[in-house]
Amino acid sequence: PTAPAAPPINGKGGGARGFPALDRREFWYGTPYATVSTAKLLRASSKLPPGVEPPPPNPFIPSDFALRAPKLPPDTGAFSRALAAPPNRLMGGGDEEAKSAWRFYYKGDQVFGQPKAFLTVLLSLASVGSLNAKSAVASKLWRIGAVDALTSPVAYDAALAGLGYDLEVTARGIRVTFFGYNERLPAYVDRVTKALRAFDPANPGAVSGGAASGAASAAAVFERQKELLRREVGSFDSKQPYEHAKYWE
Repeated sequence: PTAPAAPPINGKGGGARGFPALDRREFWYGTPYATVSTAKLLRASSKLPPGVEPPPPNPFIPSDFALRAPKLPPDTGAFSRALAAPPNRLMGGGDEEAKSAWRFYYKGDQVFGQPKAFLTVLLSLASVGSLNAKSAVASKLWRIGAVDALTSPVAYDAALAGLGYDLEVTARGIRVTFFGYNERLPAYVDRVTKALRAFDPANPGAVSGGAASGAASAAAVFERQKELLRREVGSFDSKQPYEHAKYWE
């Protein structure tokens, strides 16, 4: 049997299976590729079978790649000092600790010269992670469920656009790290934090704004997640020492 041919999108029949000829090569690895106008893609989408349509525009694709600070030349004293300098404390700690429960630190990059940023948020919660075995297990189950619920509706488009996040439960509380291109990172942080706040283990489908999950469906998801945690705990003794150290971060 022959595979179904894709509709022509360059007006000339295209290359193999109707795709345009790959007439360009990527700079670093020489990977062949082609560029196609959005108008041609839209015309091609009109020939797709019913119920099949291209995805909506990705809201996380950046267009501003300007650096917030100039990159320093390597092998200079200024470069070494910038690399070793600790973050600046903007708020909290010291005399201000009694006035605010938050502490903010910032370090601008002048070493790597990329239009990217990292944001780490640590929520210090005594009831999470190290209070007792029950709280540790419950916290890890919450983390597995939250990551699972956010994967499709929140994280996929952002990952395609160079954004990502990491959610961990530590001995001190909950740590969320965001990373990616500067321009779209604030919108991504806003979306993920709102989704985490809306996450309900009894109704994981609510994160995507869809219909409420049935009791049977939620129970099946929970059983799958519980099995993942059971395997993680069961393999604890065979993990590397640095993975053991993560429990005391």
